[in-house]
Amino acid sequence: MKPKRIVSLFLTVVLLLSLAIPLQAASSGLSNFKKQTEYTGFSDVPETAWYAESVKTVCEYGLMNGKTVSTFSPSGNMTIAEAIAIGCRLHDIYSGGSGSFKQSSPWYQVYADFWATFASFPHYFSGKESLFWTSNVTREIFAFIMDEALPEEAYKNINHIAPGILPDIDLCSDHWGSIYTLYNAGVLTGTNDKGYDGVYFPDKTITRAEASTILSRIIIPELRQKDVLDLPTINLFLADGSREASSSTTVTVGQITWVCACVSEAAQSGQVKWSSENPEIAKVEADTAPGDLPNFKMAKIYGISPGTVLIYAENSLGDQLLFDVEVLPDKNSQSNSNGVKSSKADSSCVNNEDNTTSATTPSANCSYIINTNTGKFHYTWCTSVSKMSEKNKWYYTGTRDSIVAMGYDPCKNCNP
Repeated sequence: MKPKRIVSLFLTVVLLLSLAIPLQAASSGLSNFKKQTEYTGFSDVPETAWYAESVKTVCEYGLMNGKTVSTFSPSGNMTIAEAIAIGCRLHDIYSGGSGSFKQSSPWYQVYADFWATFASFPHYFSGKESLFWTSNVTREIFAFIMDEALPEEAYKNINHIAPGILPDIDLCSDHWGSIYTLYNAGVLTGTNDKGYDGVYFPDKTITRAEASTILSRIIIPELRQKDVLDLPTINLFLADGSREASSSTTVTVGQITWVCACVSEAAQSGQVKWSSENPEIAKVEADTAPGDLPNFKMAKIYGISPGTVLIYAENSLGDQLLFDVEVLPDKNSQSNSNGVKSSKADSSCVNNEDNTTSATTPSANCSYIINTNTGKFHYTWCTSVSKMSEKNKWYYTGTRDSIVAMGYDPCKNCNP
């Protein structure tokens, strides 16, 4: 090969490499976060404070500034506008940008506009009044903003916390998924409160010190926390529409309520064993869980007679959870002089003199248990009910006429 061709080829390679350098620098990733300035310290951030290193990191990396030249205000609150600005800086630097934005009026408008260009929910903060932007951001909304700021690959799971296990995160809240994402990525750890680990307090406002700690763990993966929480492997949620974690629930005699045991990832392939301390007050049986969450284990609780009873739920790891169930009397029933329950709405449900069915068929709704095996129907308190197989019980609320019309016969013991 001639020398000129060698030189020409060499120059071509150099040119190609020089063109490749800015392309490489513009690629997305956590490696784009680098020190941008020297940290000079703040008068209100002691070197021994738990947040001191985090404050230093976020200031050096250009994500946060002091409230003044000499103060950081670590215990101060953060506004929604400030949180959005941080989220936009995060996204821009991660994507290869500088994290710097041209000033606008109001100052946060440039961040609101930029948010709409990348967020999964671009219009989440659109059309808000200035009062909204200057209000303090909650810990839940801050987690949502941090989750939205970076793509999924920036938050790789190093923990395996299944939905429903965190003690104070309502699975019907708008941003529970973002909170779990950050917990599983090791960015959030919460705190210990009243013996419970991992408590997040989503409705509280976040402090600037707390925000700096979260941001430090986001941009420096080595700071993320793995397996530091002592979380339960089973947690209870009501399934009556409230979806709140609870240690107790209520059900009316003759009625059914549902509960959900959320188990850890290690236990989700197994079943939950349900049992009642006193089946004569309330019975419990496993039910099919809806949805696509394999760690949800549902159960039905049947109210049998008034009283309070403990229900036990045990997962495949042998960990157990217990909760109180209060069975309330049926508002439409009362005891007559012979101790037989009759309908308040229509006393002709039962003849008070001889416990036989009245000639007048009751029109009011009553609670019954139908034995699908024998074809008999009973009052919920009937002694025959305790002898039935659970699979043959049909808990029914309606009129006596409706049951007879279906072809069922009244029990000769309780004479419904």
